[in-house]
Amino acid sequence: MKVISKSSLKVVGFTLISFVISGIIPVLPKFLEYIKAPNFLIQYSEPVIFGISLFILIILFGIYKKTLRRKDINSILKDILSAKIEGVYGLIGAIFILTLTSWFADYFKDKHYCLALASLVNIFNIGILFIRLYLHESKKSKHTKKVLILALSNLYKDKN
Repeated sequence: MKVISKSSLKVVGFTLISFVISGIIPVLPKFLEYIKAPNFLIQYSEPVIFGISLFILIILFGIYKKTLRRKDINSILKDILSAKIEGVYGLIGAIFILTLTSWFADYFKDKHYCLALASLVNIFNIGILFIRLYLHESKKSKHTKKVLILALSNLYKDKN
């Protein structure tokens, strides 16, 4: 039986939590209609979504308060969006952040301001989760050695 590594479990966990956080926006109004929620909840589903996103942000700030003080958040988010962070974490983080940024622009254009603010808050939620995992993974990679590889032969040598 194969043992699953901790890092792969963290990637799966990060992906699932990111799906839940970003999925609140499009899924919750349809879910409220499906369960036949009271009419006032369906009518005010946009502010409810914003409230849930803000609640998640407050919880994440409370949990990871010390971690967020140690590392410069702006530099990590810049690294995510400029694709300097390699691997699965960087790919997943960039996909979710770019998706939520796109939703923010669409909701703002359509004048759904509560959903646009919820998208913006969820960008920070995903960013906080990513920063927490990235800091943990970057601690492991501090002991890697940098190596310079040089070509020993002339690649442009004439073959006459």
